Amino acid sequence: MPQANAYKFQEWPQTARQFLERLPKQLTGRVESEAIQLPPIPADTLDSIASSLRLPMPAALRAFLQHASGGFVFRYKWIPTGSQAEAVVSALGGEPWLFGGGEFCKATEFAGWLADCKSWAEETWVAENPDDFAFWIQSFPILRMDNGDFLGLDSRSPSDDPAVVYLSHDDESKIVAESFTSFLSAWARVGYVGPESWMIENFLNDDGLLDPETDKAQGLQKALGIEG
Repeated sequence: MPQANAYKFQEWPQTARQFLERLPKQLTGRVESEAIQLPPIPADTLDSIASSLRLPMPAALRAFLQHASGGFVFRYKWIPTGSQAEAVVSALGGEPWLFGGGEFCKATEFAGWLADCKSWAEETWVAENPDDFAFWIQSFPILRMDNGDFLGLDSRSPSDDPAVVYLSHDDESKIVAESFTSFLSAWARVGYVGPESWMIENFLNDDGLLDPETDKAQGLQKALGIEG
């Protein structure tokens, strides 16, 4: 597992942008993509943002915002053809297309996302489920999906590099990576797939963690031209 203080956060958006740029050149079928990288946020501005939020900002997230980007909006959609389509169908359990990315670690959205998570926890079925309630109330959201789900950082106990939680609006919420930095590495190696649950769950291991070493993940890596 990479250590937060040694992780090269500034390289992560660059690698993602290079991945998106390669897609039309090596994939068959239809490819759509976009990438908007906001500039890093100075330390004093981060202090001001963090002081206004309901939950503390974990150190690893702060490092990403300060050294990589104050918000990385990137997406792609791929409708493959031929043998590549067969590989995607196999990896995704029958789905004939693939998408990935989202509004990732967008600092201007944190306050709103935190408020939305709190409201969902207190005003829906989640309020009657202690485990899910704790996740929704005590996770720091880093990505909101169109279906209402979130990725968040587990703030139930202090950690510089907390676990990544999948916050599901209609199912059980769960940890999908042991740390923010391990999630960054694993997600890149499975082509930033999803992260909606119906897609990303194909690449979780027996412990429920995102794992680029599974057979399905390696099949997807081959289809996308991702090395190891």
